Amino acid sequence: MTLAAASNPVETEVISALAHQELESGSAMARWEQFEIWQKKGEKWELLGAFADLDVANTMARSRGTHTRLIRAVYDGENQIEQDVIADIGATRDVA
Repeated sequence: MTLAAASNPVETEVISALAHQELESGSAMARWEQFEIWQKKGEKWELLGAFADLDVANTMARSRGTHTRLIRAVYDGENQIEQDVIADIGATRDVA
């Protein structure tokens, strides 16, 4: 798992302390979930951090103040098998 560099010491400590949470232990490859914070930089999205705890991830995402997404991602080993956008923070809506 690769995480983007944190922007301050508090984020660095939280990111290193909360890596992932195991959901199932019956398979050879562990199945686990994490809550990811993504921020839009120009036309691309950049991973800012990943957290095992939703409350921590939500607090960190809402403190960003720019176009940020909070995503729940489920992995089986190193493969992402599910992704849900929980919150789209600071986005503007296109009006037709």
